[in-house]
This record gives sequence, C-alpha cells and structure tokens, in this order.
Amino acid sequence: MPPSFDNPPATLAELKDALDDLLEDYLDTLSAYQQARDLLSSHLKTGYFDLARAKVALGPGRVGQSSYDLGENESLRVVTIEGEEEVSQDKGVKENGRISCLRYLLDLRPASPESARDVDSSSNSPATLRRRTTAADGRPDPSTPDTTSSSAPTRTRPHVSPLAQFSAFPPPALRSSADAFGNAVEAAVRCVECEARVRDRAREVKRMRKRVERAEKEAMGGEVVG
Repeated sequence: MPPSFDNPPATLAELKDALDDLLEDYLDTLSAYQQARDLLSSHLKTGYFDLARAKVALGPGRVGQSSYDLGENESLRVVTIEGEEEVSQDKGVKENGRISCLRYLLDLRPASPESARDVDSSSNSPATLRRRTTAADGRPDPSTPDTTSSSAPTRTRPHVSPLAQFSAFPPPALRSSADAFGNAVEAAVRCVECEARVRDRAREVKRMRKRVERAEKEAMGGEVVG
C-alpha cells in the first residue's frame, strides 16, 4: 500500500517503509501491465488466425482491401478518460509528486444529433409524399402542421455490422475474428492505462529514493556533529 499523503513519512525509518510500500505497489502494477500485454497479444493472434480461416472459407477476393468500405463512418466505440491527477498543496507532499487517478474507459459512441435528424427526415419523407397524394384525391388538406411527428421519440440510426461488407452471411471464422479484434481493442485500452500507472509509480519511487538519501545524509551529518 503506497504511503498516504495526509500523513507523509517524516523519520528515516518511516521513509524506508514508505519506499518499500511503493516498490511493492510498483511491482504489482508492472505485473498487471505485463498481463495486459500478454492478453493483447493473445487476442491479436486469435484474430489474425481466424481471419486467415475466413479468407479460406470466403476466398481471398472476398476478404481483402478491395472489399473494404472506404466511406467516412463514425467509430462505434470511443475511449473516455475519467478523473484527474491530484496534487497536494503540502510542501512535504509535493516532493512525492502527483498521484494519477485517470481511468481509461471504452464505451459505445453516443448517437449524434445529426444522425438522429437524418433518420427522422428519411422516415418522414414517405409520409409527406402520401399526404400530398391524398390531397390530390380530394381528401382533407394536410397543410396543417403535423404534431404527431414532432412528439415522436427521437430514433437513432441502427449500427450496421462491418462484416456485412464482406458477406451477407459471414462464416463463423470471420465472426470469431471480429470478436477477437474487438477484445484486442479493450485489452489495448487496459494496456495503456496500466502503462500510465507504471510510469507514475516509477516517478513516485524515484522521488521517495531521493528523500531517503537526503534523510540518510542528514542523519549521518547529525551523528558526526554529535
């Protein structure tokens, strides 16, 4: 457990104990980072292996660069960063540096208002044509504002599976490859988060070592004077 900045260590023994705690926390964080890298590597290997199987099932011409949809599309998932780096105002605590409280989260992209308006306009256009046709047939004039469409809930554009650009019925190998690459994205975000924590812990250990060395010099100087 790293030392608390509310009660910073003061004596040489407390500083050494705090350094030991920081080293243990650093090793635990480094182990978590290594596990995240191994998990990312495993997902990538599975994804590429299943992708090769899908190419055999569909043919090399069906799964390749010529089949990619190069149109501009929004990403389905986004990375959000929550929290901030806390810095204490205490002079003694400032020497310990800052604690990273940042969290990297992978979430679904929220629907944009533009896409919702596109869906509403596309869904309302046939109704407009029908209303104009009924007016030509002698039915009541639909020129009055339509309040039902405005009160209807806003609908979002459904996400189309990226696998549809390769085949209408993707084989299991292609679906498994897509799942593996999706898991690889999550593992990559976790890897970045662990890497940031490793750097923070390394800086904390470096600062604490300097404090221990300074305290040891002061202790040795006091013994010589005494």
